[in-house]
Amino acid sequence: MLTPITTAFLTEALIERSDTAGANAELAQQGLNDELPLIWPTTPLLLARGRLHTACGDHSGAVEDLLATGQRVARLGHQQPCDDGMAIQRRHLPSRHR
Repeated sequence: MLTPITTAFLTEALIERSDTAGANAELAQQGLNDELPLIWPTTPLLLARGRLHTACGDHSGAVEDLLATGQRVARLGHQQPCDDGMAIQRRHLPSRHR
């Protein structure tokens, strides 16, 4: 079940290289561009997918995935030293949705 995690890292790297087409193609090839199961390994991918939507100008898709990321973090009980899960959402949301 490492595919979602490795795909998340690859998606983030492709976003940094401005290769959003490559990132979208990788998500499609792995079958990870639709609904994701509620398990920990898909949470980083959901965050990366939200960032990809932002980079592509798909703000409604970004809001959906980023809000879902924060909800998953809270639901799965992940604790971060300085975040409450909602901070993840706000940090990556397009500015008009913060």
